[in-house]
Amino acid sequence: MKTMSTHTPGPWGIRSTGSVGSMSGSDKGDMICFTYPCDENGSETPESRANARLIAAAPEMKALLADYAAQAKNVVSPRPGSLIERTRALLARIEGRDE
Repeated sequence: MKTMSTHTPGPWGIRSTGSVGSMSGSDKGDMICFTYPCDENGSETPESRANARLIAAAPEMKALLADYAAQAKNVVSPRPGSLIERTRALLARIEGRDE
């Protein structure tokens, strides 16, 4: 089993440049990514802004999935395709345990 390096801790947010970064120090935090497409002037588009919002929410979504999986830990053999099974599989992918 491969081990995953750790990700930049959350919370993440959208910076004034339209990029996604860690919230430590506002625009001075670590840059996570810049989303595309950009318009012909290099400015963000509604699509790139929507992508940035989704990416910025990633640490919070991962924590929510982990909380749900922890609350469902007593379900040893969930039904195939159940929410619990899908949550566990997604967490495994996020954490690099499925490689």
